[in-house]
Amino acid sequence: MPIDVATWLDDEIFSNYPEGARSKKALFPPPGIELDFIKQTRRYLYKRSVKRYPDQFWGEVVAYQVGGLLGVNVPPAYAAFDSNRNDCGALIEWFYEDGKAIFVPGGNYMQQLMPDYDRKRGMQHNFHSIQILSKAFTNAKITSQKWEQYWAEAFLFDALVGNTDRHQDNWGYLFVRSKKLRPTAQLSPLFDNGTSLGHERFTDVVANWTDIDYDPYIAKGTHHMKWAKADAEKCGHVGMIGKMVHAFPEVRAGLLQKINHFSVEALDNRLAHLEQLALPVPLTNARRRLYVRLIDIRQRNIQSILK
Repeated sequence: MPIDVATWLDDEIFSNYPEGARSKKALFPPPGIELDFIKQTRRYLYKRSVKRYPDQFWGEVVAYQVGGLLGVNVPPAYAAFDSNRNDCGALIEWFYEDGKAIFVPGGNYMQQLMPDYDRKRGMQHNFHSIQILSKAFTNAKITSQKWEQYWAEAFLFDALVGNTDRHQDNWGYLFVRSKKLRPTAQLSPLFDNGTSLGHERFTDVVANWTDIDYDPYIAKGTHHMKWAKADAEKCGHVGMIGKMVHAFPEVRAGLLQKINHFSVEALDNRLAHLEQLALPVPLTNARRRLYVRLIDIRQRNIQSILK
């Protein structure tokens, strides 16, 4: 059943969450909520769609399902609505608990590495700078996480869903509080996935698309970041995976295993259940078929470059 957030409690600190382009607010579950997958003490983000694309919020929900089937860490996202406002949104679990961790977005570090960094547009966002940062964290023993694997899996996931918005503030480090003098950190889950899955394609326009139409559309997709700061263009989704396995050959086998084990059929079955949810803005069969078609083609493209 869909979740009604009308009685959920506004977060006094982040009631109207300012980040990003879409309307959103932070909430806490009401006392006694009878949903075993909802964490009573955890903050949740109720994230609406932009007005032009009223079903965009479904992208967050579907991306969570894709992440689960792919085996990468994506924050839980559920279909929800507000019966007082008669609107819909994705209800996304906050990926850390207050008092137990602090999140520092990647943009903070990009500005330290590049004093002239344009935080608003992020045109200098690049993976070479991320490598410098990651190596520094490893050498300082701030983290023991295998950052090469993290980013390889992040690029794999973003390529599969067609995410174009992994910008400098859509990743970062979680610093976990501990009794140790030295802080420990790990890279964040892959959050904020709404700018993906063909959300800007109206289903009536693509109803008769063939591979001739899908292929160039998918090929145009790029990551937010470039491979190197000096590059003139952003890196394509599949091209970024190719660069990663060339630079770090040890990640290839893990990526190939994940993409080969990913089941489009299993995803379609999950979406069939979501399609049955009664919401003011439902997941339509046409939108479901678009999601599945895009992911099916992208999976085969990724498999080709990894093999």
